Amino acid sequence: MATLRAEGLIETRQGRPARVASPVLRQPMAGFTYFTRFARAAGRVPSARTLEIVRCRPEPREAAVLHVDEDTTVVRLLRLRLLDGLPTMLERSVFREGVGQLLFGVDVEHGSVTERLAAQGVDLGSVDQEIDAVAADAVDARHLDVSAGAPLLRQRRVAREPNGTAFEVADDRYRPDMVTFFVRDERPAAPPARRRRAARGTQGAEDGGGAPGPVDERSTGRRGGTGRSRAT
Repeated sequence: MATLRAEGLIETRQGRPARVASPVLRQPMAGFTYFTRFARAAGRVPSARTLEIVRCRPEPREAAVLHVDEDTTVVRLLRLRLLDGLPTMLERSVFREGVGQLLFGVDVEHGSVTERLAAQGVDLGSVDQEIDAVAADAVDARHLDVSAGAPLLRQRRVAREPNGTAFEVADDRYRPDMVTFFVRDERPAAPPARRRRAARGTQGAEDGGGAPGPVDERSTGRRGGTGRSRAT
C-alpha cells in the first residue's frame, strides 16, 4: 500500500478507504479553454453539481471589476466540477444581473456556462486570467474532499463581452493532484531567406572561409605575381 501511494497510483486519506488515483489533467494556458472542452479533449468525463445560485449583493472587489454599485443585485453561482466523477474544482462565479438571470432558465449541471450564455446571446470577447496558490477554506475542504488549509491552485478570471464590458468575475479552485496548468513557449521559425543565408554561412565556415574570389590584376602589378599594390 505504501509503495502504491508513493508512486501516485492510489490516494489515501485519514478515516477513508484508499482509492485509485486519477492521472493529472494538464490544462494549457494559451488562451481560454472551457473546463468541459479541454476535459473531453483529453478523454475525460466532465460533470458539474450546482451548489448554489442566488441573487445577492456583490463584494467590493466584485463590484469594482463588474463596474456596478455595491448595492446592485448580481447573480452568484457556486458549482463543483468533477472529472470522471471525482471532485476537481470549485467554481465561484459572480455575474452582472442582466447576464446572470439567464442562468435560471438553462441547464447549468451539464456543459459549459459560457456556452450556455453564448446560446442566449452573450458573446465572449476576452478573458483575463491569473493563476496563484491558496489554502483551502472550509467550503473548499467540504466540497473538494481535502483538508482545510490544503494547497489549491486558484484561477481568477474576468470575462468580457466584445465591447470590453465585464460580465463575470470568477474564482476557480483546483485540486493540484487533479489538474495542473502549463505554458508552451515556441520559438518562431526563421523566414526561408534567413535560413538559406545561415546555411550558406555555415557551409563557408566548414570549407575554411569559402572559395577565394577572383584576383584583381591591377592590384598585383603583373599577371600571376604577388606584386605590390600600386599607389594611387
